[in-house]
Amino acid sequence: MHTTTLRAATTPNHESDDTEPDDQWKAELKQRIDESLKPKVKSATKSLVQGLRRPGISDEDFYRFKSDYTQIMRDVRKISTESYHTELDRERSERRWAAGVPISSGWNQALNQEQ
Repeated sequence: MHTTTLRAATTPNHESDDTEPDDQWKAELKQRIDESLKPKVKSATKSLVQGLRRPGISDEDFYRFKSDYTQIMRDVRKISTESYHTELDRERSERRWAAGVPISSGWNQALNQEQ
């Protein structure tokens, strides 16, 4: 039992290090990602509106336009979420690396290649 206590005391606590980006950094990241995806959203919305305004649009075309729009918006949300998590992981890894805290070998190699 004494050995467990000693191990716990000498093992670095990654949760207590100061490598987690603050809420402002995270909000700014979300905003940058949203801004980068605005043209895709705008284009999808424009296509939907133009398609639905066509005179004599069939039910089949109506559902196709709506389905296309829905799929694009799903893709945008997926890209947004994936981009957010990728960038957040990258920032965490960069901060850990700068602080001398061990990081995964994949991130370590990527950071070394960028230098």
